Amino acid sequence: MIRSRLTWSLGTVLIGSALVSGCSDDAGGLPGPGDGSFTPITATDVAGLAITPFDVDREDLVGPDDHNAQYGKLPEIVASPGDRRLDLALRSFEADGTVRALVLRFEDAGSGLALTRALAAPNLDLLLGFVAAPDGGFYYATATDDPDVSPTYPAEGAHRANVARVYRVDPAGAVVFDVDLDPARAAFDADAEPLINPGVASSARLGLAGGQLALVAGNNTAPDAALNGTRHQKAVTTLLAADTGAITAVHSIWCSHSFDQRYLADGADLYELHLGDAYPREVVVTRLRGAAATDAIGLYHPKGDTGANNTFTRLGGIAPIASGPGAGGALALFATERTLDTAARVNGSRDLALVRTVADFTAGPASAALDPSFGTTFDVMSGGDAETNRVRWLTRYHEDAPGMRHAERPKLLALGGGEFLILWEQWSGAGATLTFDGTFAARVDGNGEIQAAATQVAANHLPRGDDAFVYGGAGCWVTGDATAHTLALHCVDRALAATHATLR
Repeated sequence: MIRSRLTWSLGTVLIGSALVSGCSDDAGGLPGPGDGSFTPITATDVAGLAITPFDVDREDLVGPDDHNAQYGKLPEIVASPGDRRLDLALRSFEADGTVRALVLRFEDAGSGLALTRALAAPNLDLLLGFVAAPDGGFYYATATDDPDVSPTYPAEGAHRANVARVYRVDPAGAVVFDVDLDPARAAFDADAEPLINPGVASSARLGLAGGQLALVAGNNTAPDAALNGTRHQKAVTTLLAADTGAITAVHSIWCSHSFDQRYLADGADLYELHLGDAYPREVVVTRLRGAAATDAIGLYHPKGDTGANNTFTRLGGIAPIASGPGAGGALALFATERTLDTAARVNGSRDLALVRTVADFTAGPASAALDPSFGTTFDVMSGGDAETNRVRWLTRYHEDAPGMRHAERPKLLALGGGEFLILWEQWSGAGATLTFDGTFAARVDGNGEIQAAATQVAANHLPRGDDAFVYGGAGCWVTGDATAHTLALHCVDRALAATHATLR
């Protein structure tokens, strides 16, 4: 069944949807994940799995003018690529209203990717994250969609079982650890924030680097007595030792509201990127090294008022510049409006924008993180203050078709050699008449200079909650077809030639 997820945020009720198969009771008893095992499924191909995957082209059609597009989307089909191998975690929506979770492995022995392993995964309803491990195993995170959350439930300070669980599975499919995350956080630190509706009004990500595993997701806060029990929204991070699952930290940076998140694994470090609406109203990043996070480093100030929910901005991603212009720094991508108006949900064209950091941008003050030689200035009023951004505009919608063309769902991928693939959706129209034109791609260098001009590469949507990834030197993403019960791999190479293949 379809159930609305409610979160109370600065007095505004935000509504999203999630398909669930369980609910809580007044005593705080949440549905469990069964026996916690990852059970092999006998199937020689995807058809034998009889899955009904999330279908982005039927179930997530929101564009720039939609209320729900202001917030991130929880993952549905998460891909973790390897050498001639692709691991996936996904949800399958059954005819009886229940949800299955599966972990699949596809390998290429010379004739293309083929299914070589399928596991039924423990499932609390929501998929928070998935990442393959270097030894051939994987990490997997699931959470409960609890419809009973209210100003009085759960009790303030209560840590509940089966709100979220994080697993480590070895190459043979055996569980190495199973962490019941909310009680584990409380055992590590009595002052740890309870997990309440993980992923609410946001995305979620699981990251792995340098022996550390990190899970970030949106979260409801304790009730605000000054606002009749309103529960605000912010992001919560948990750091775990990748080998044992032991909690090492229960927070990263403060970001409230945090409507979208990304991870970048760069060597032994993780970088955590947030789209912040309130405190701060910024696109911010932190480095996670060991159990320590840097202070929030601001990359971009969206126009508008603190806590207004609409940031007029969509988070793309962050990628390191390995060589060439800007080497040692990083690029961050987003889509945002180039007008100063804030009266409507959409106030003119949304364009793609890049910011570039200096090398080792976490070493100095946050104010010195951006490369002053990159891009041009863009002044806005943000949170009641005059702010100067420094961005490189990649599209010209605001100039060529003001108010009539828009970039949405941006994605950034490092291809190597100091070059990057940019993916995005193009939408056309104004007011309530916006229409989806297709998915586009371009290739740029570390200066943001166009190396391959924008071209349409797909007629289908980009997944809003799932990351694109590099596989075989190309930028790729996976979609599901709920009617055909299939999965498709879409790839765009350096020359922007696109391929679309059904995974077998």
